[in-house]
Amino acid sequence: MKILSIIDNYNDFSKTPISDGFIIRFDKLNYKSHNRLTIDKILSLTKKIEASKKEVFIDCTILSTDNDLETFNDILKMLSNVKGIIVSDIGFINLAIKMKLEHLLIYNPETLLTNHQDFNFFADYQLYGACLAKELNLEEVIEILSLKKYKSFMIGFGHLNMFYSRRKILKNYLKSEKLPIKSLNDFDFRLREELRPDFLPVLETNHGSSIFRSKPISIINILKQLKDLDYLILDNIFIDKNIYYQIVSIFCSVNSGTISALKANEQIENLIETDSGLLHHKSLIRKEREL
Repeated sequence: MKILSIIDNYNDFSKTPISDGFIIRFDKLNYKSHNRLTIDKILSLTKKIEASKKEVFIDCTILSTDNDLETFNDILKMLSNVKGIIVSDIGFINLAIKMKLEHLLIYNPETLLTNHQDFNFFADYQLYGACLAKELNLEEVIEILSLKKYKSFMIGFGHLNMFYSRRKILKNYLKSEKLPIKSLNDFDFRLREELRPDFLPVLETNHGSSIFRSKPISIINILKQLKDLDYLILDNIFIDKNIYYQIVSIFCSVNSGTISALKANEQIENLIETDSGLLHHKSLIRKEREL
């Protein structure tokens, strides 16, 4: 298993050198990006990472329009030297196939790949790999990994996205309440459901709005059970940078066998409160009680 961390600039690369590889979010084609890195800066950062013998992945997950398809088409050949490009849009995959660059792509529709047939769908198209759905329990994860036909990716730490829309829900709300319009990349917004106590982080970028789970998921306790997993992604959204750097180091230490999962879990919980998502639960749709 290889550990992938997110980097937003040159400093992040120097702070997390222990990672096996890095994911750079391309601002123009990523709904969570706030790095404002131009393609030229991304290419420069990519060369620096590759010189250190690390793998580089570019994250282009977005609900795309025709304009976004044109942007992806324009930059695809420029990124042909990276290890992989993460996409959620089948239109991006079609463009890559036409350009004979499909071997670069990792398919991540976030919620759709819930069985091995779905997960392996693009294996025959020679894609590099796919990312498991985030709502799976551990038994389902192990089953899919045992039957995979190409590289597997999975989120091992971070706030999981619960909702993504191209609508600007924050801007529309602030306008309706006659409140000042804050920067689109402000990370201080929280949403509280009427019947639940948790505050859910909300993010709005140029590509739309997203709502995330209140606590970041951490699967540090079950790393050794994922022996067939190829890449584990550690997400940094809404996480303090200094805490994130420590989290990356802890995961890498468990992966290398330097410390035990039990000790690592204690270290993480001392840094930030986490949960295990749905790894140990069946996903259920349940009607809330009425007021």
